[in-house]
Amino acid sequence: MSKLKNVLLALTPLAVLVVGGELALWAVGAGDRGEQLSLSRGFDRTASYLVADPETLGGWRTQMFEKEHLEVRVPPKGKAPRVLLLGGSNTQGFPTKDLKTKLVTASGEDWEVVNLGRSGYGSERVSILLEQSLVLEPDVILIYSGHNEFMERSFAQSLTEQGALSGFGKVVEELKALRLMNVLLNAFEPDLRDRSGDRRPEAKSNRSKSFKDLDYDATLRYHEEYTRNLGSMIDLTSDADVPVVLCTVIGNDFVPPYTANHRDELSADDEQAFLRAVGQGHRRIPERFIKGLLPPTHLRQPDWGMTLRPEELAGRLAEPPAGSRDVPSLRTLTGALAHGAETHGPKGSSVAGAHWPDPQLWTSVVYDVLETISRLDQPVLTDDERAELVHAAVFFEQALGYSPDHPTTLFALGVVRYIEGDAGEARRLWNAAHNADRAPRRGTDHSNNAVRKLAADRPDDIVLVDCESLFRERSPDGLIGFEIMTDVCHLQPGARLVQLDDFVPAIREASRRR
Repeated sequence: MSKLKNVLLALTPLAVLVVGGELALWAVGAGDRGEQLSLSRGFDRTASYLVADPETLGGWRTQMFEKEHLEVRVPPKGKAPRVLLLGGSNTQGFPTKDLKTKLVTASGEDWEVVNLGRSGYGSERVSILLEQSLVLEPDVILIYSGHNEFMERSFAQSLTEQGALSGFGKVVEELKALRLMNVLLNAFEPDLRDRSGDRRPEAKSNRSKSFKDLDYDATLRYHEEYTRNLGSMIDLTSDADVPVVLCTVIGNDFVPPYTANHRDELSADDEQAFLRAVGQGHRRIPERFIKGLLPPTHLRQPDWGMTLRPEELAGRLAEPPAGSRDVPSLRTLTGALAHGAETHGPKGSSVAGAHWPDPQLWTSVVYDVLETISRLDQPVLTDDERAELVHAAVFFEQALGYSPDHPTTLFALGVVRYIEGDAGEARRLWNAAHNADRAPRRGTDHSNNAVRKLAADRPDDIVLVDCESLFRERSPDGLIGFEIMTDVCHLQPGARLVQLDDFVPAIREASRRR
């Protein structure tokens, strides 16, 4: 008993110091946990990613480790219906002002649109942000999510390795209940808002190698987790009496799968036979049809001249990276995508049916990939080349005999069928390839069918916008390609405006359910 008394006496001065310090910091408004950035980069449900805006009474602001000018400020709730947009980089890229204008034009009433999309966010972080965003009193929530499940988990792995999501990181988060801890963190750690790279929660680390050996059962578990996260989001919004517009997501059929391996382990002899067959198949496809496609050159938005800093943009306009190359001609789009779709090339040429930005801003790799796609669409083959393609198909089918759902082999066989003029079979093979991708960076049947089923099961809570089906109907042969896509999952600027037109009636329908 005396030992316990001695310990308590020894700790009393420390306790007095802590309590006194906490009271002093509270009095001057310093060290508030709500103003302390979280090391979790969006993965911690106890962290504050939305905080009261000190500059506007009743307003809110995001706190997501972004630079200050990129944080979102939300005014107090007014009379206009408030629409929240949630998802990853696609959502972040929605032209919010254009969506508001379209809603006002369609209804004749005022609307408010708040975009909380964040690059790299998958369903786990979207669900956390959605839960916190209910304080904004939304009238409708639109969710466009399904591309980033594997990218998000790879980023979470990086954070675990850095300690941010480890036991130590969680202890630090708990200690942030003390203002003293927050003051110390601010004193000894540089301001996270000015950091770049993977210090931001939105950053996407390229960890594709970490999924190289991911077995297909594990891939399916990722998809199941996505389905559970969607369900939990609808539970939250239903309890809050907020209707949801839920969307399938759009992927580029012409981009090969990212991660391929065998579902079942092959013997050494079978592995060698598989590799020989694949190699023989690739060698028989004329190079001009696969340059930048097999193996793929993964285009990024900056390659198209998008998301550039002002000085970079000025430099490209002054001296186009690709010189004065002709803009390749791709397929003609139909329906809503055909309207206003025209791109002017550097030599005054125009390409109808595409939604591309200014070709003077493109890097050479964009021209290289589009030229390959153009040749795929309009193949001119010699008799010898046709015979070689027949042999290529035989070799790929042999390889699939050893590994029936090998993603990149399915895709390669689809390329052969497309060159041969069988777009229907190419679509079937490419769809199978993307569904078999062990770590996809696009929506697949797994994710989009989960959205469709959830919407069918809960029609009172959800208004469905089947973006994938709508855009397939407007694309030749039902194949979505670079006419409207910048990469594997992002739409070109003009195509985004068409997508907004699809959102408007769904948002209005959801708002009437309030």
